[in-house]
Amino acid sequence: MLIRLLYLGAVPISPDQSGGSVVLWRHQQLFSGGAISSADPGLGFRAGLGLALWNGLRRLRLGRLALIFHPRLRQLDLNFSPAELASLGNQADAILTVAHGLTWLQAMVAARACGLPLITVVHDWYPDASGCPHWGLWIWDQSFRRLMRRSALIFAVSDGMAKQIGPHPNLHVLPPIPDPALKPCPPRRLHRGPWRLYYSGLCGGLYRPLLQQLIEAVAADPRFVLHISGPGYQELLLPDALGCVRCSGFLHGDAWQQAFDEADALVLVLSFERRHRRHLATHFPSKLVEYANRGRPIVIWGPSWSTAVQWGQGKPQVLIHTSTSRTCLIEAICGWLPEQPASTFPDKALSANQLRWQFELAVAQLLKHNNPPLT
Repeated sequence: MLIRLLYLGAVPISPDQSGGSVVLWRHQQLFSGGAISSADPGLGFRAGLGLALWNGLRRLRLGRLALIFHPRLRQLDLNFSPAELASLGNQADAILTVAHGLTWLQAMVAARACGLPLITVVHDWYPDASGCPHWGLWIWDQSFRRLMRRSALIFAVSDGMAKQIGPHPNLHVLPPIPDPALKPCPPRRLHRGPWRLYYSGLCGGLYRPLLQQLIEAVAADPRFVLHISGPGYQELLLPDALGCVRCSGFLHGDAWQQAFDEADALVLVLSFERRHRRHLATHFPSKLVEYANRGRPIVIWGPSWSTAVQWGQGKPQVLIHTSTSRTCLIEAICGWLPEQPASTFPDKALSANQLRWQFELAVAQLLKHNNPPLT
């Protein structure tokens, strides 16, 4: 029997938006056990008392208080009609959501009302990204953990995320799925000239400060050139001598493959700021999964508590640099990169086929045993 998953979440399933959107789209395209369809993210939400209180608090310049209570205010306005619930029950074997934004509240209510199992994908500890003041995060955490308890199956993006979620009878660690169309790079060719570093992914947010430092380090060192691609690169300050740093927008297909093929090493930068500690200890960068499938040496610049650094421990093809000094980073790369082989083996545990199989197997086992949503 083909499995019907109905997705109800705030992150759109799309091949060209956020990293979370792309990961969902790949799972949808590769799902051989059935089909993943999307429901209207506004389903079951009817503006009422919750929205009125939200607007009232903001008019009174109590926007921070509104943010703190946003999950509870949103829940006041959730009201599925009997026809909506009947339709959901007829078109789905399970409800799929992502723990991002607040649409998971609707997914949680709908799954329980329909008697369908709830499957939750957790890529980020979203309360930390909600904008809620730190002193009020406990309210967001409380709602977020209720989602975990109500989920019959959880896909956590990393071991660190699984640890943060805590004990659950059906929790699986599932990193982001890479692009199945990209191939491992051919062996690197010896070439005259500077070492070619490549950074692929979001250039803004918590990645921007160290990425900016990397740009400045490369601009001052003729032994390197740097190619950067991804959204948010406009936020970066580029040197006058643009020959050492090249920026592209969002790359895909042959252009993305070529960028990997041309690189001598792939670079991942993180953040040393303590306010990002829980995020980096739970999130697993989707760019790192792409890197791990290309057969190129990888440089990870970030703190020891990050999941990316922990993944790279003990791997000779990965240079881990946990000092904040960009000068020391450049010297470390210079000493390490000439010793790297022409090609490295992709990480089979992070291949698209392996992650697709893990996802489908866990979903099939859930529905085979007909586990009810947890209380």
